[in-house]
Amino acid sequence: MSYFKPALVLTAASLMAGCANFSPLFADDLVEDAPEQTTAELVVPEQYTNPNKSSEFHLYDGSHEAKRATQLTSPSSILLIFQGSWINKDDPHPYKLIVEKPQYLDDLEAFISLSVEELMAGREYKYTKTGNKYRVEAIKRKETGFWFWSGNVDVEKFVFDLTVDMKPHGRTAEVYIDPIRYEVLKRGEAPDLSAQVRTDQLAVEMMNQFSIEMSFQERLKVQKDNVSQQVTLTVGKNSAGEDVITSQREIRTVFREFEDVISALGFDIEDEDDKLYSYTVKYDKNNTSFMSFFESEYARKLDLPKGVYEVVFMSSVDGVHVAFTDETGQALPKEQVQAIYDLAIKYANEEKLDL
Repeated sequence: MSYFKPALVLTAASLMAGCANFSPLFADDLVEDAPEQTTAELVVPEQYTNPNKSSEFHLYDGSHEAKRATQLTSPSSILLIFQGSWINKDDPHPYKLIVEKPQYLDDLEAFISLSVEELMAGREYKYTKTGNKYRVEAIKRKETGFWFWSGNVDVEKFVFDLTVDMKPHGRTAEVYIDPIRYEVLKRGEAPDLSAQVRTDQLAVEMMNQFSIEMSFQERLKVQKDNVSQQVTLTVGKNSAGEDVITSQREIRTVFREFEDVISALGFDIEDEDDKLYSYTVKYDKNNTSFMSFFESEYARKLDLPKGVYEVVFMSSVDGVHVAFTDETGQALPKEQVQAIYDLAIKYANEEKLDL
């Protein structure tokens, strides 16, 4: 025990010395803050008085310095989100978009017309069309109030011409906006900007709305094309020379999925055989029962005689054949099979059936 006592005393003394060295709470002398150094004005070091200017970014021709009374806003720019759209920097027109025809489009002019008309309908813009020019009256609205007392008020009116200039070869179009008139309809609710600045903003905004609408219509078309590619139904003939509907899917899948098609077309399924892959169905075009009100839009559109029919599925080297026969076993004629196919392919595409 006599050996450890001096060691403990030495350790405690060392710890106390460490506290004195590192903590002002245990030190005899307190650390004082350094005195503040101030100057009357901010002095910029000489090497920073004339910074280098980038040659990559510059103001466009016609720019001018803003007066102090001018309200500054961020610059507006046209969105290039549609495949094949671009801006010609050498063209002085400030609100023009060049659209090139993508490979998947057959008719660029029809696609642009659809995009413009869908934009007008979706935004409830009034317009008249003369040749390739749309005269548009756009009302900007703003929600005011809250809860039950909320409502939209007309704030601004912007009238402009949207022109679609198709090139003779049909692969390129120039779409541009020419402002006609800007009006403030509700003071205090409209942006507090000069008419010139606001006109510029709205012109770019309208062009961007058109660009966004084209992008949306593009996605719709691609989606429809993909769905069409997923459905493999075609009209053909079986080994007996009868007209049938053919699918490239596996027979159990076709049998299961085609049940929805049969019901959608207005056939009533009386019996099904999942071993022989067949349905026994009844059809009455003039059925007016209560349940007929809940049928699809494709129901009872076929001009088939009232009666019992068989829908038979058979595998073959070129796919699964779907044959429609009457109650005597006679295959339906080509015109009736084609009519069934026309409705079936529409319904299968809409419902994305695996056929």
